[in-house]
Amino acid sequence: MYLYSAAGSLFIEDVLLNRIAEKLRISFADQLNRHVSPGELNAWRNSLQSFAHVLSHYQLTNVGVVLEMQLPLTSKRLDCLLTGVDESGHPSAVIIELKQWADAEASSISDCVVAFVGQAPRDMLHPSQQALQYKQYLEDSSTVFSEGKVRLAACSYLSNHQHDSDSPLVASKFTDLLTQVPMFSGDQTHEFGEFLRQRLASGDGLETLKLVSESKYKASKKLLDHVTEVIKGRSEYVLLDEQRVVFNAVLGLVRGGYHHKQKTVVLVKGGPGTGKTIIALNLMAALSGEGYRRAYVSCPANVPHC
Repeated sequence: MYLYSAAGSLFIEDVLLNRIAEKLRISFADQLNRHVSPGELNAWRNSLQSFAHVLSHYQLTNVGVVLEMQLPLTSKRLDCLLTGVDESGHPSAVIIELKQWADAEASSISDCVVAFVGQAPRDMLHPSQQALQYKQYLEDSSTVFSEGKVRLAACSYLSNHQHDSDSPLVASKFTDLLTQVPMFSGDQTHEFGEFLRQRLASGDGLETLKLVSESKYKASKKLLDHVTEVIKGRSEYVLLDEQRVVFNAVLGLVRGGYHHKQKTVVLVKGGPGTGKTIIALNLMAALSGEGYRRAYVSCPANVPHC
């Protein structure tokens, strides 16, 4: 499911004529049966303006554009997926995580930075780490990517950020990440455009988009069938967004305070399907691999005060 799909030329026109946010709003209401928040509506208006400028400037009008694509079997939506044909003539797609952050601060949690979100500083996954998790998830769950019919790449684009070699966003601990999933700032339009052009500009993006849209998803993994593999450290589930933040936060607390007299309790709240069990199993796998004592207890939902 996605909120918007079109050729690059129509997307650029929708943005220039200030109708893209309204199209997304209507689709959001029709598909999800609820109203989009004013904050998300403004985010669409602002971030897509800069992004459309890049596509227009590099004449990427033949690509396929998908906005707000829901990942299978989750409630998560990736910002943008572009489809096309790469320089070797192979169908290709690029995940793009769009952020309006002007900058970020260092975080004590692995894979994270501190960004001002929702009128407060928050620990957030690095945008390129977020895009990488989406890429891994799609490669694991969508046959068109897992079977190599369409090559998949990912990047992040921070339209309001000016490149700064001293920024925590490009700290040395993110070097390997940024090699796999590059981050482009608002003043790196040339680099961003070239990255997209090499992967998308050599054929009909709508044909590739059709392949992606018609792709079948693998059957959902049976939780108990994979518990053993998870505990051995072979995680069968990719952690996304807040799931990864919680996982890294808990792991950091254990490593930093396991032998302290002062103990810590972490409550992870979320509705059905938000990934609480997957976080717990991945923690079991990580803690098992590092030699910590651990236990996992699950309680049926219909048992009170369990």
